[in-house]
Amino acid sequence: MALLLVMGIPASGKSTFRRKIQTAHRELLESTSFDDFRMMRTRSSDKNARQTRKSFECHVESCISESTSKIYVIEDIFYLKSMRHPFQKIAKRHGLQFGIIFLKVGIVEALRRNSHRTGIEKQKNETIRKIFEKMEDPDEILENSIVLETDEVEIDVEVVMNKLKFDFTAKKPIVPEVSLKKSHIQKPPPPSKLESLDVLTRRLVSELMQNDKTMNGRKLSDARKKLLIDLSGNLEISNENDPKFLYDLKLKLIEFYDK
Repeated sequence: MALLLVMGIPASGKSTFRRKIQTAHRELLESTSFDDFRMMRTRSSDKNARQTRKSFECHVESCISESTSKIYVIEDIFYLKSMRHPFQKIAKRHGLQFGIIFLKVGIVEALRRNSHRTGIEKQKNETIRKIFEKMEDPDEILENSIVLETDEVEIDVEVVMNKLKFDFTAKKPIVPEVSLKKSHIQKPPPPSKLESLDVLTRRLVSELMQNDKTMNGRKLSDARKKLLIDLSGNLEISNENDPKFLYDLKLKLIEFYDK
């Protein structure tokens, strides 16, 4: 079984894509969206958006526990990594394969589509622009993601699964209830080298942006991704807190930025 996130800015075609693959592959898929969940909870006791998201995460995990489908699809903007990470943890807890489909669309096209919307589907243009500007693109390696452009939304779900390297023969593992309960009190496993480097390089990007306001944020983010790909082939690092290692890593990041 697999957990698949469908993400993108408002009007990128997420709902259309999710419903199409749901209709075409009812025997494989179950799906939900944060918007649908939020609309169903008009009398919710949640005090703010953060609590609503936490409730949604619990709802998804409960549905996954009872699901017999091979793929569980969740649709939302997911423009921040912090929004996606809880679902990656849910997938890990339940022994599921995990992947992300990023529906990428330009801001002009998104605003054009939004202009044709009516009622609650229509978003404020300012909201769409802000999400577009703050979008943290999913990491191809760490988050197992693929990008679909506007002209690729008709792609078949099996092609998508193959691109994500999902195994269709994999069955949902039987996880004893006792182990699930214990997992909440057990000490979490140490982060992998890639996860540690992901955190470290994000910190370096933040430092560079603070020290030099002229640096382009998007270009620096792309340089960080290229650096991670470069480092993934050689993870034999000595000490992540070593000043020389940090200095060399920063130089490497700037080198990718300047290319």
